[in-house]
Amino acid sequence: MHARHFLERSNEDNDLRVVALRFRLLRQQGYRVSCDVFNKFMDDEGKFKDSLITNVEGMLELYEAAHFGVSGEEILDKALEFSSSYLQSSASHTTSSLSALVNEALQFPIRKNLTRLAARKFISIYQEDASRNEILLNFAKLDFNIVQKIHQKELSDITRWWEALDSANKFPFARNRVVECYFWILGVYFEPQYNVARRMLTKVIALTSIIDDIYDWDVNDLEQLPPYMGICYKALLDVYLEMEAEVENGGGSYRVQYAKEEMKKLVRAYLEEAKWVYITKEDFDWVTSEPLIVRASCIICRLMDDMVGLEFEQKVTAVDCYMNEYGASKKETFAEFWKQVKKAWKDINEECLEPLPASMPVLMRVVNLARVINLLYERDDEYANSNTKTKQIVRSVLVDPIAV
Repeated sequence: MHARHFLERSNEDNDLRVVALRFRLLRQQGYRVSCDVFNKFMDDEGKFKDSLITNVEGMLELYEAAHFGVSGEEILDKALEFSSSYLQSSASHTTSSLSALVNEALQFPIRKNLTRLAARKFISIYQEDASRNEILLNFAKLDFNIVQKIHQKELSDITRWWEALDSANKFPFARNRVVECYFWILGVYFEPQYNVARRMLTKVIALTSIIDDIYDWDVNDLEQLPPYMGICYKALLDVYLEMEAEVENGGGSYRVQYAKEEMKKLVRAYLEEAKWVYITKEDFDWVTSEPLIVRASCIICRLMDDMVGLEFEQKVTAVDCYMNEYGASKKETFAEFWKQVKKAWKDINEECLEPLPASMPVLMRVVNLARVINLLYERDDEYANSNTKTKQIVRSVLVDPIAV
């Protein structure tokens, strides 16, 4: 059946909930359905009709659908503003299960949520729904718990490897984040068949995290580094100091930070090389060409990371560079960065619509990576700080099974 015909069929084509749900499901699968289907819900002034607010489920689906917009789709921008404003004020006035869905969506819309985390929360919400299907619910619980057992075994093996490295003693300055690294990779692909990739990539990203901390290490504490590492780090630092001295007179010393970041990219390239071992030659050629979706994911990572890390990271960030170059305030800089992040999500959505630049499974890995970044860096640096929120999320996905 043609996507357009599926989107508008029967007497339900004037039901906001149905139209928005079909629109979202089709876009999730890569169909380039037109957002014009929402025109029927607009008034003569080009605004969404006030009468729609009586349909909470419809507003919720409109909100979720709006997150699949691409650049130039003004009607979806209006839909997001209209629906989010209403849902924020109405969440406490609906039924308990619907209210829970609204609150969850406002914090983590489907497009930006991790699959396993979303599944865990939805199962809990669905369990309280009077219209629930008990057989379907029990199958969902069993499936979640079985896959969780697989992940627990993998994490157990990785933890033993990490402890055998004695990283706490050999690298006392580095963050001990092996669990968070596994959770990060789990967010990219949780499916059981990717167990080898999860194991390998978690090890690579854990070691990359140590190297990242080496680059950020305080020069005054070099004596805490192993001799061979201290020598290497000191040599790199001297080069950067020389660079700063060369450009200091021109007022461009801040540019040296970009050189340091490029050095980090060199190391991170090994991670990318390992990551793409599991795809075809065509996909490999595509991803190494730095396509739009990959660049957009990098923008989300870089800008969100630097914004949450501004207050406690003792290094020059993109925020500092932007403020220095444009004479902008912190508030103005954050506003611009969030604008760029919003645009990056639209670029990701664009790349996931037909004609697809790569296979959908590969594209979804990039989408999932952006989702992990959104989770970890939305309000705070959950990776660096690993606070209570992070621990609760990890426990819900990796530790606590669902009672059947």
